[in-house]
Parts: sequence; C-alpha cells; structure tokens
Amino acid sequence: MTSLKSTDIPKYVLVILYLLTGSLPNFGAIDILAPQWIYFGSINILSCSYILFFSSSINNTSLSKLFTTSYIYFYLFYLVWNIFSYFYAVNPVETLINLPRLTNTFFAIFFCYLFISNISNGVYFISNIFFLFLLAEMISYYYDLSEVYPKEGLRVIAIKGFAGNKNITAASIAFKIPFAIFLYFNSKKIIFKVIVFITLVAGILAISLIEARAAILSTIIVLILLISYFVYKLIFEKLDFKFFSTSILKTVSPYVLAFLINLFATNFANDKYRKVTIADTIGKISFTEQSSNGRFNYWGDAWEYIKENPILASGLGNWKIESIFAFHGQNLRHSDNPRLWTKELGGGALLDLGIYVVSFAHLILGNPKEIIATSVFTNEGIDSKTSMIFKYDSNVIANLSCSMFDTQPNRAIISGERGLIEIEPTFYAPTKISIVMNNGETTSITNDYKGHGLREQARELEWCVRNNLIESPKMKHSESISVMKSMDKIRI
Repeated sequence: MTSLKSTDIPKYVLVILYLLTGSLPNFGAIDILAPQWIYFGSINILSCSYILFFSSSINNTSLSKLFTTSYIYFYLFYLVWNIFSYFYAVNPVETLINLPRLTNTFFAIFFCYLFISNISNGVYFISNIFFLFLLAEMISYYYDLSEVYPKEGLRVIAIKGFAGNKNITAASIAFKIPFAIFLYFNSKKIIFKVIVFITLVAGILAISLIEARAAILSTIIVLILLISYFVYKLIFEKLDFKFFSTSILKTVSPYVLAFLINLFATNFANDKYRKVTIADTIGKISFTEQSSNGRFNYWGDAWEYIKENPILASGLGNWKIESIFAFHGQNLRHSDNPRLWTKELGGGALLDLGIYVVSFAHLILGNPKEIIATSVFTNEGIDSKTSMIFKYDSNVIANLSCSMFDTQPNRAIISGERGLIEIEPTFYAPTKISIVMNNGETTSITNDYKGHGLREQARELEWCVRNNLIESPKMKHSESISVMKSMDKIRI
C-alpha cells in the first residue's frame, strides 16, 4: 500500500462519514430514520462544498468515466420517473417527502464514487473501513451475548446489535463479509490476517445464531460464488493447482469453523434453551412455513400489483389504500334535545353524527364515485342509524356508520397494501394512532389531546377573521360543498 496523501484525507473522512449513517442514533424520534436522512443530506452538502472549492483534487477522468456508464443514466431516468409520479400519486405529499430521500441517495452514490476513485488504494480503503465496522459489531454482539447467555442460553435471537432489529443486524454483517474475505486473501501481515480470520468466523457464527435465513443464504451464496470463481480459473485459465487448493482452503475454512462452533454450541446448550442449527434454520425456508410463506405471499401480491400497474403504480412512497372504516355511534335514546329528534331541525344520526365519518372519507379519499346507503327510521321519520358504502376508483371502498341508538367503536381505520392505520377512539379527537403492518409489527403514536375535537375549528375561524379571509386554506368552501353533496346523496 502506498503512503497516505494529505490531499486524500478529506475524501477519506467524507466517505467514513457516509458509512457512519447507519450507526447514527434516532434521538428519540418517532420516525427512527428521520435523523439519519438529515445527517445524510448534511454530508451531501459537505461533499458538494468540498468538490466546488477543491475541484483540483478530483480527477476529470473519473468524472467523465462516470457519465459514460449506463448506471448513471438509468438512475437519472428512475429519478425523473418518480418525480413524475407526483401527478398520479394516491398521496402526493408522501411523494414530496420521499423525493428528497431518493435525490440524497443519488448524490451520495455520486460523491462516494468520485472520492473512492480519486484516493490511493480505494478498494483497500473501503474494505478496511467495512472490516473495522464489522469488528466493532462483533465486539458489541458478543459482549451482549456474554450478558444474555447465563440467563437465557442461546436465546440470542433477541440480541439486535447496532441496528435495533435482528434481521437488519444480520444483513449488515452479511454485507461486510465479502470485504473481510478480500482482506483475508490480500493482507500481507500475519497478525492482521489472523484478526480478519477470527472476525470472519465470528461474523458467520453470529449470523447463524441470529437465525436470519436471508442473511445465512446470502453468506452461503458468497461462498459458492468464490468457489465457482476459483474453479473457473482452474479450468479455463490454467490456475496453478497448489494455489487453487490453498485458495479453496482459505475460502472454506472460516465457514466450516463457524458451522462447527454453531453445531457444538447448540448441542451443548441445556434443553430449556434454544437449540437451532444452521441446517434447521435453512430447512424452515419453504412455501408452507408460516414466516416464509408470508414473504412469498408478499412477493406474489407485489407481482400481481406490478402486472396491474406496470408503469404508474401508486406514486413514490405510496401504497394503495384498499379500504377505510369509520364509526360514530352514541346511545342518545334518552336525550330530550329536540334538535336530535325533530326533522325540521335537522335531526337524525346522519346530520348530527354521520358528518364526521363522511368528512373523514372525503379527507382521505376525496369524492366517491358511487354511494350506497341504508337507514333505520323512527316514527318521526328521522334516521336513528345509517350505514354507508362509498366506492372509489381502483375498487377502493369506505365503510361508514353512524347511530344515535347504540354506542359504536368511534374509531377509524385506513387499510392498505402493507397494513393498516387505526385511529383509536375518538377518531375526531385522536389520542392514539396504531400502525399495524401485515407481518404484525405495530407502532403506536400517542397524542395528549384534551377536549372534544372542536377547538381547532374555533381557532381556525379566529385566524381567518383576523386575516380577513372568507375561507380557510385548510378547508376550502369547495371541499365543504363536496362533503354536503355526498350527504345529500345519502339522504336521497
């Protein structure tokens, strides 16, 4: 390796800063990725500033080479395609939120390519950085294991490493394995080679203990590809057989040692502890196993959706809403308020309570294409309860209900392709929202809301009056008229 050049130091630092993105804490944010995206964008600004002010440190050849590859144009096309998706997105705001992320990723790849191609021994540098990250992960992982094992044995599935999720942890380790193998083959110093070997064994073993099937398979695929490469060299390029044998031994040895340790550890564990080998984990991959089958179903659903919407889909960052549900029912049987029970005063469940569920449907989905409604009427000719179905384009349905005769859940649900969002009672004055994914993963967001949900209307009215506005920018007259037209169709 050549000596470190002073002009390369800023490039080294910037690349390292990019690689640290995944290790950034979430600082208590509800969206755990939001701080990382802010950090990511900040590094892009630093990188852009460095290139602008120190352009002489960037080789023009590497820049021109980048723009001669098809990858850059493919990504640019993909970026423009997603920008265009704003105009047909289910939720255009979600597209606007995700576009900066897509753009940030593009520039990060662009800058990293320039930096790595303009520093000495770029491949070695990246490999060493990834190896150091892997080493840190292994130290952290096995430290946690030493704390957990005396109490829970090999129930190490709960150890999540730096990522906060076992599957992401396993994927992170698996991604770094090829870089460690590269150093293992190319390092000249024996001590460093031994450290790399031990880290490789520890990484492969950790993946096996986490029981992440995709990570295990990817690691085994890397092994198969390496063996295939050396076999190809032996057959077609007349590779020296001794070198071939040595290379195969060096490739296989960390895998074999890790698998043997895994087998020994699982057999040594007490019966009350987890005893799962790598073979057991891989054997769970099938069309009938619950977790695997769920993933196959997701892929099947995705493929069906691609066939139905090959070009436009739902827009960047959007997943199609399938249906919504909203209920608003109160037991008002014993109320003597004449407004509720007098037809001339606008009585009935629809006008008093149904406006909430109808407005919710309009807020989420807009104007319905078709309305089906049915009611139960009192002797005075007002509806005591009303159920409605709003049908929209793309076969989206809103199921709405209101009642003055019985207490209903008073919650709202938005159901989509990937899961559902549940606004817990009461949905018009929400105190808690639960996001439930199809795999059962649930995230809850609480809101310390006090009141009946009407004060925001009063505040908005006050603001409009103070600013001499005849309508609210948040709720325009046209939207109110649209809601009332739906109410009239229901009444008819």
